[in-house]
Amino acid sequence: GLDAFQAERMMTVLGDLARQGHTVVISVHQPSSRMWRAIDDVVLISEGSVVYSGARLDCLPSFRARGFRCPAQTNPAEFLLDVISV
Repeated sequence: GLDAFQAERMMTVLGDLARQGHTVVISVHQPSSRMWRAIDDVVLISEGSVVYSGARLDCLPSFRARGFRCPAQTNPAEFLLDVISV
């Protein structure tokens, strides 16, 4: 795995590639809040089934509509992983 600094550098490089029109697919386990904000689209999978697929910005509102509200000052990625792991 990468430390936080190297992971952030990698996200910068991958973001640059995506802005140039390349498709970038990554698998991230327990991303930091900063890394979460760098992601455009998200696919959340639990027990082999897709739980959410769409824009990162629509992810929390989608879970909120299902009764799962992310507490303030909580890393959204950690919150979502906790919800889908139950």
